[in-house]
Amino acid sequence: MSALDADCDYRIFHCYDRAADYRALERLLAADRPVIVAHPNALGTDLKRVPPECLVEINNRYVWRCDWRQFYGPFRKRFRFVIGSDAHQPNWLNQTVARHVAAALDIHETLVFAD
Repeated sequence: MSALDADCDYRIFHCYDRAADYRALERLLAADRPVIVAHPNALGTDLKRVPPECLVEINNRYVWRCDWRQFYGPFRKRFRFVIGSDAHQPNWLNQTVARHVAAALDIHETLVFAD
């Protein structure tokens, strides 16, 4: 069974700056499930190449590693954003830094299942 065959509510994808990864995003979106691009600033993802239907993660653990205003700022209106924390890392158990970044950029968090 391939990952695309797995029954799931949403997909999280590590998108490196490779043509194959951007094509994979298109395939994932075709499965009609939300697709989250995980911590793109840490992976060198070119957000200009990411389909606007994707959700983009602002991650507490990685966001401070870049000029987040420059990286995320131009895309505030292009994407919906989710906040992440990498909770499996003991020193990154909350989302305070990621929420600060989102607020500074006037980005409103998208809840994938807000019902």
